[in-house]
Amino acid sequence: METLGSTAQATVSAGDTADRLYWVLLGFLQTIMLVELVVLVRSDQWPTALQVAIIMAVTLAPVTLGSRLPVKILSEFQILAITFVFASLFLGEIQRYY
Repeated sequence: METLGSTAQATVSAGDTADRLYWVLLGFLQTIMLVELVVLVRSDQWPTALQVAIIMAVTLAPVTLGSRLPVKILSEFQILAITFVFASLFLGEIQRYY
């Protein structure tokens, strides 16, 4: 019986770690994009500022719509999706890293 309890506790602990990583990563990337958005608006680069604002909205969508939708998206998948969206759109398109 103790083995079953420790396995369940390890599963809950792994889920908490993934949730914590998700929130840290989301906050970090949103902060970077917010700073970039302010710089773009101040330099009158409106099309690029709009792209950054849309990327921010897309990465925040699971947080804002999560309570309204009956589907639970795993934190691990959200981490991968946010990292991919940030890397491909923000770094590639806006910062010209490709």
